Amino acid sequence: MLCQSGSSILIPHRLSENLYVSEFVAAYERLGWDVRSGSDQFWNDCPDVSILHVHWPEALYRWASRKPVDQAAQETIARFIALRSVGVKIVWTVHNLAPHEYMDDPVDQGVYSALAQLADVIAHHCPYSVEALHKRYGAPAHAIEVIIPHGHYFGYPRGIGRTKARKRLSLAEDEVVFLSFGIIRAYKGLNFILEAFDKTPVKRKRLLIAGRFQPAHRRKSVAERWFLTRLRYMTPRVSLHLGVVPIADVQVFLDASDVVVLGHSRGLNSGLVPLGMTFGKVVVGPDIGCIAWTLRQGANLVYTPGDVNAFASAMAAAVQKSTVPARELNVEVARSWDWDLGAKTILEAVRAQMPGIGKRDDRCSRSL
Repeated sequence: MLCQSGSSILIPHRLSENLYVSEFVAAYERLGWDVRSGSDQFWNDCPDVSILHVHWPEALYRWASRKPVDQAAQETIARFIALRSVGVKIVWTVHNLAPHEYMDDPVDQGVYSALAQLADVIAHHCPYSVEALHKRYGAPAHAIEVIIPHGHYFGYPRGIGRTKARKRLSLAEDEVVFLSFGIIRAYKGLNFILEAFDKTPVKRKRLLIAGRFQPAHRRKSVAERWFLTRLRYMTPRVSLHLGVVPIADVQVFLDASDVVVLGHSRGLNSGLVPLGMTFGKVVVGPDIGCIAWTLRQGANLVYTPGDVNAFASAMAAAVQKSTVPARELNVEVARSWDWDLGAKTILEAVRAQMPGIGKRDDRCSRSL
């Protein structure tokens, strides 16, 4: 049983330490919408929503389900179809072309392919994303596709400053600090970052690594455990802070650093680029997907993926590039990536398909 669509927006993801979801919720609310979050509402027989805005489809069948993944995936697709049949408009923001740990799993490809054909609006964070999605899953059946840059991160607390931040982390004032920040996953190339760091011709350099470790499987392998042990106790000039970084402490790591680095071997987007730019840092990253597009909007450096010498050279160049004008430009560009503007662009695309959407209707009557 499903009831007629209602008057709210549902983002079926929980609010977490990453501000992305909560910033979108706040933007929709500022535009006058009632917004709900979390996966429970997605399965509610009477969701009372007009718009379903999906960001990470796998959250619905891998993260939040205890059922066998193939069964949960099919039920998720069926739910998309059922919600659409009662008038709910489906929006999908393409963060990835597949879940990070399941790039070639047919289960995930089936869900992503179905969503590409069922969505009414598909939002991309750069033009490259449009081409990449079409190449992998085919052109959408009827969706309006829009490009909205990844939002800024001015929502994080700010103002601790370099001196206090470095004191908190026991870093010397005269060190040149490169920051690798966020969830530590295999494709983000931490070994590659370490190798490039070793080759970077900068005196008094330090690599600051902060984030939760995500093993390739449910449990850390012996090799992964040894790697982390070596990193913590045996690698010179490296400071390691494992675990989720609280929202209040994000500023500590960003303000303590000079340059932010990404070592991705693949991927489409990374929130670390707008995060670094928000805090006025020069960011170094690979020439991959929307990562490269976002870097090129500001005063940042791009290197050839997998080329450790090019990465090391870019890291050294970033230290010289990190002047006041460059840092100010990155802050200015990041500020232009407004969450309200992104939400408004999506709502305009939805209204182009259903002009009356957004009018209040509290009734929940028609069922299937």
